[in-house]
Amino acid sequence: VPALSLTSGTTATIPSIASALPFSATIADGTVVSTSVKGISLTGSAIGTSSLTVSDGTLTSNAVSVRVSSAKPTSVVLTTDAASYPAGGAGTLTVTLSDAAGTLPSGTYAVYTTAPASSFALTVGSVALAALAPTVTVNDSGVATIAFNAPLSDGTTTISGTTSATTIVETPASFAVSSGASDAANAATDAANEATDAANAATDAANAAADSADAATQAAEDAGAKADAALAAVTALSQQVTSVLAKVAALSALLVRVVKKVKA
Repeated sequence: VPALSLTSGTTATIPSIASALPFSATIADGTVVSTSVKGISLTGSAIGTSSLTVSDGTLTSNAVSVRVSSAKPTSVVLTTDAASYPAGGAGTLTVTLSDAAGTLPSGTYAVYTTAPASSFALTVGSVALAALAPTVTVNDSGVATIAFNAPLSDGTTTISGTTSATTIVETPASFAVSSGASDAANAATDAANEATDAANAATDAANAAADSADAATQAAEDAGAKADAALAAVTALSQQVTSVLAKVAALSALLVRVVKKVKA
């Protein structure tokens, strides 16, 4: 069975290993019945990424990218699996550790001096949060998860802690909590506001109608005043006509007398 060797594309990051891969095979009548390759430990020499391949001298495997981490967290990000929960609702908090190159490999890291805590008391999960100080243990994805139950208080809840170094930046988690009671109260408030709006609209309409009535009354009064003025003018004219007629009658009578005297 040929020896297998591992070749690193960046030996400064991960050294190559020649003829060191443990490999075994069972051959019967010239046929390979089974093979077995055991894992080996790789030691990173420097921070960075290398492309690894395995070869038996004739065949070469596909390349696998492997990153050597600094193992020093510079970022801790807290997130929840939902943006909002009902009061006391179940949720999951995810803690992700990373450095400038990406998430950290599995392990235990010093992150907090003061463990993350909730701005409103969680009904379940506070003890698990307290266990995050001073160290956080993450899986191969650089992640730790904690189950919790949301507070019973309505409002925005924030989960955050104090990191152990200024070089570690935390992103807190934030989510909203609402209860059925608050939903009912909000609905009642909305209904009351709508009723107030309707009452204000009715008042505005009544005020507009009153203004229209006042305008109509004023117009009627103005028309009445004009009618009175017209009647007074007609009455004065009638009096003048009567006076003129009387004078005409008197003049007519005088003319009759004059005519009679002339004939005599």
